[in-house]
Amino acid sequence: MSDQEKQKPLDFFFDFPAFVNYGQHSKDIMAQYRELTTESWSPFVGYRFVDVFLFCMAYAYVRGIEPESPKSASNGIPGSVFDQKMFDYMRFVAISNTEELETGADAKKTVRICEGYAHAGFKKVYQRIQTLNLEKLTSEKKIKVLIDESQNKSKK
Repeated sequence: MSDQEKQKPLDFFFDFPAFVNYGQHSKDIMAQYRELTTESWSPFVGYRFVDVFLFCMAYAYVRGIEPESPKSASNGIPGSVFDQKMFDYMRFVAISNTEELETGADAKKTVRICEGYAHAGFKKVYQRIQTLNLEKLTSEKKIKVLIDESQNKSKK
Protein backbone atom coordinates (compact mmCIF):
# COMPACT_ATOMS: atom_id res chain seq x y z
CA MET A 1 0.00 0.00 0.00
CA SER A 2 1.41 3.36 -0.99
CA ASP A 3 1.77 6.27 1.42
CA GLN A 4 -0.97 8.07 -0.50
CA GLU A 5 -3.40 5.15 0.02
CA LYS A 6 -2.58 4.98 3.73
CA GLN A 7 -3.48 8.66 4.04
CA LYS A 8 -7.08 8.28 2.73
CA PRO A 9 -8.88 7.73 6.10
CA LEU A 10 -7.21 10.79 7.57
CA ASP A 11 -8.16 12.81 4.52
CA PHE A 12 -11.78 11.78 5.04
CA PHE A 13 -11.61 12.88 8.67
CA PHE A 14 -9.97 16.22 7.86
CA ASP A 15 -12.36 16.89 4.97
CA PHE A 16 -15.40 16.12 7.12
CA PRO A 17 -17.52 19.28 7.44
CA ALA A 18 -17.47 21.23 10.68
CA PHE A 19 -21.25 20.86 10.84
CA VAL A 20 -23.71 18.36 9.43
CA ASN A 21 -27.06 19.72 8.31
CA TYR A 22 -30.04 17.93 9.83
CA GLY A 23 -32.70 20.42 8.79
CA GLN A 24 -31.93 23.10 11.37
CA HIS A 25 -33.10 25.74 8.88
CA SER A 26 -36.60 24.89 10.12
CA LYS A 27 -37.62 25.84 13.65
CA ASP A 28 -40.19 23.03 13.52
CA ILE A 29 -37.57 20.40 12.70
CA MET A 30 -35.25 21.73 15.39
CA ALA A 31 -38.11 21.53 17.91
CA GLN A 32 -38.99 18.01 16.78
CA TYR A 33 -35.38 16.83 17.14
CA ARG A 34 -35.36 18.37 20.61
CA GLU A 35 -38.64 16.59 21.45
CA LEU A 36 -37.29 13.23 20.31
CA THR A 37 -34.23 13.57 22.52
CA THR A 38 -35.92 15.03 25.62
CA GLU A 39 -39.56 13.96 25.88
CA SER A 40 -40.48 10.87 27.89
CA TRP A 41 -42.75 9.50 25.11
CA SER A 42 -39.84 9.33 22.67
CA PRO A 43 -37.79 6.19 22.12
CA PHE A 44 -34.80 8.52 21.61
CA VAL A 45 -35.02 10.28 24.98
CA GLY A 46 -31.51 10.74 26.32
CA TYR A 47 -29.90 10.21 22.94
CA ARG A 48 -28.01 12.86 20.98
CA PHE A 49 -29.07 14.57 17.76
CA VAL A 50 -26.31 12.64 15.97
CA ASP A 51 -27.88 9.35 17.06
CA VAL A 52 -31.30 10.41 15.75
CA PHE A 53 -29.64 11.63 12.53
CA LEU A 54 -27.98 8.25 11.92
CA PHE A 55 -31.13 6.28 12.74
CA CYS A 56 -33.18 8.43 10.35
CA MET A 57 -30.51 8.11 7.66
CA ALA A 58 -30.54 4.32 7.93
CA TYR A 59 -34.34 4.18 8.15
CA ALA A 60 -34.79 6.20 4.95
CA TYR A 61 -32.13 4.27 3.11
CA VAL A 62 -33.52 0.84 4.02
CA ARG A 63 -37.11 1.92 3.37
CA GLY A 64 -36.17 3.27 -0.05
CA ILE A 65 -37.28 6.79 0.83
CA GLU A 66 -35.99 9.30 -1.69
CA PRO A 67 -33.37 11.62 -0.14
CA GLU A 68 -34.39 15.25 0.38
CA SER A 69 -31.54 17.68 0.79
CA PRO A 70 -32.21 20.03 3.68
CA LYS A 71 -31.89 23.74 2.99
CA SER A 72 -28.51 25.22 3.75
CA ALA A 73 -28.18 26.55 7.24
CA SER A 74 -25.44 27.53 9.61
CA ASN A 75 -24.36 25.30 12.44
CA GLY A 76 -25.97 21.90 12.69
CA ILE A 77 -24.59 18.77 14.30
CA PRO A 78 -20.89 19.36 15.02
CA GLY A 79 -18.70 17.14 12.86
CA SER A 80 -16.60 16.48 15.94
CA VAL A 81 -19.32 14.27 17.51
CA PHE A 82 -19.15 11.74 14.67
CA ASP A 83 -16.83 8.85 15.46
CA GLN A 84 -15.12 6.33 13.17
CA LYS A 85 -18.05 3.89 13.24
CA MET A 86 -20.43 6.67 12.29
CA PHE A 87 -18.14 7.68 9.41
CA ASP A 88 -18.20 4.08 8.25
CA TYR A 89 -22.01 3.82 8.40
CA MET A 90 -22.27 7.00 6.39
CA ARG A 91 -19.74 5.72 3.85
CA PHE A 92 -21.70 2.48 3.43
CA VAL A 93 -24.89 4.40 2.66
CA ALA A 94 -23.14 6.80 0.28
CA ILE A 95 -21.27 4.07 -1.61
CA SER A 96 -24.42 2.00 -1.94
CA ASN A 97 -26.38 5.04 -3.07
CA THR A 98 -23.95 5.98 -5.83
CA GLU A 99 -22.68 2.46 -6.54
CA GLU A 100 -19.22 4.04 -6.75
CA LEU A 101 -16.55 2.97 -4.29
CA GLU A 102 -14.77 6.32 -4.68
CA THR A 103 -17.68 8.06 -2.98
CA GLY A 104 -16.51 6.61 0.33
CA ALA A 105 -13.32 8.66 0.12
CA ASP A 106 -15.16 11.94 -0.49
CA ALA A 107 -16.32 13.24 2.89
CA LYS A 108 -18.32 16.16 1.53
CA LYS A 109 -20.21 14.03 -1.00
CA THR A 110 -20.81 11.33 1.62
CA VAL A 111 -22.21 13.89 4.06
CA ARG A 112 -24.48 15.47 1.41
CA ILE A 113 -25.96 12.08 0.54
CA CYS A 114 -26.46 11.16 4.19
CA GLU A 115 -27.99 14.53 5.03
CA GLY A 116 -30.58 13.88 2.32
CA TYR A 117 -31.49 10.46 3.68
CA ALA A 118 -31.55 11.65 7.29
CA HIS A 119 -33.71 14.65 6.44
CA ALA A 120 -36.23 12.57 4.48
CA GLY A 121 -36.17 9.80 7.07
CA PHE A 122 -36.65 12.18 9.98
CA LYS A 123 -40.01 13.34 8.68
CA LYS A 124 -41.24 9.74 8.41
CA VAL A 125 -39.75 8.61 11.73
CA TYR A 126 -41.24 11.56 13.60
CA GLN A 127 -44.68 11.01 12.06
CA ARG A 128 -44.54 7.27 12.73
CA ILE A 129 -43.55 7.77 16.36
CA GLN A 130 -46.52 10.10 16.74
CA THR A 131 -48.88 7.35 15.53
CA LEU A 132 -47.15 4.81 17.77
CA ASN A 133 -47.71 7.16 20.73
CA LEU A 134 -51.45 6.73 20.21
CA GLU A 135 -50.96 2.98 20.69
CA LYS A 136 -49.31 3.55 24.09
CA LEU A 137 -46.26 1.42 23.25
CA THR A 138 -43.06 1.41 25.28
CA SER A 139 -40.01 3.16 23.84
CA GLU A 140 -38.34 -0.18 23.13
CA LYS A 141 -41.42 -1.44 21.29
CA LYS A 142 -41.58 1.75 19.19
CA ILE A 143 -38.00 1.22 18.00
CA LYS A 144 -38.72 -2.45 17.35
CA VAL A 145 -41.76 -1.53 15.23
CA LEU A 146 -39.69 0.96 13.19
CA ILE A 147 -36.95 -1.61 12.62
CA ASP A 148 -39.41 -4.42 11.82
CA GLU A 149 -41.23 -2.22 9.30
CA SER A 150 -37.89 -1.40 7.66
CA GLN A 151 -36.91 -5.05 7.44
CA ASN A 152 -40.23 -5.96 5.90
CA LYS A 153 -39.97 -3.10 3.40
CA SER A 154 -36.41 -3.98 2.37
CA LYS A 155 -37.39 -7.57 1.59
CA LYS A 156 -40.08 -6.52 -0.90
